[in-house]
Amino acid sequence: MTFYLSHLSENHQRSHIEGSGISLEIAAERGYRTAHGRSELPEAFKSYQRRAPALVVPMYSPDGKTTGHQIRPDNPRKDRRSKR
Repeated sequence: MTFYLSHLSENHQRSHIEGSGISLEIAAERGYRTAHGRSELPEAFKSYQRRAPALVVPMYSPDGKTTGHQIRPDNPRKDRRSKR
């Protein structure tokens, strides 16, 4: 059976969720989502960090409160020194 999360792009679902062994139900419960534009990324990130599309992963404290986010852009910015 194929299960698809509407708030995740097919690419993010396949490569980051299924490829990491995270169940789709857990990803949905934790609030993983795809940001398709810069305006959909958390404001805590500086302008140069806000690259979309990106996978947005909420971070939680031990008591279950959202404490921040991690983002994984599809096209990460390059390091000026190493040109990666």
